[in-house]
Amino acid sequence: MHTLIGELLGKQVELSAHDVEEILQEQGATGRRFGDIALSWGLCQPQHVWRAWAKQHVEDGKKVDLSRLPVDCQAVTLLPYEMANRLSMIPLRSFDDEVIIAAAELDVMSTGEVGQIIQKTCRFVRADSTQIREAIATYYHHA
Repeated sequence: MHTLIGELLGKQVELSAHDVEEILQEQGATGRRFGDIALSWGLCQPQHVWRAWAKQHVEDGKKVDLSRLPVDCQAVTLLPYEMANRLSMIPLRSFDDEVIIAAAELDVMSTGEVGQIIQKTCRFVRADSTQIREAIATYYHHA
């Protein structure tokens, strides 16, 4: 079942039924994403959209497409290259006390190890291992 981003965003910020209807109308007319519209209208902050986006991917079980997603270079600095390479993970975004990390595989050992190093709330999304290797090579400049 596909979880709607507006529903997830509405759990973090107060969105009225009117707000949602207006955003959906704008989305239909322009093709822009729900979160981008809510953000541009001042109804939420970037971290709200990223939390909702990550939760949507986790709940839907779909992989993120790293070829269409810019990686925040500051987030990358939170995870050492050796660990990112070994675990096939790359931080995507960092805000407040959270970080969103793309991983090829998720298991308790590796996610716990990353959480101890980063010392922030880690939200993991799945991504293709080839795309993660390419992102590590691009953003870490080691490979």
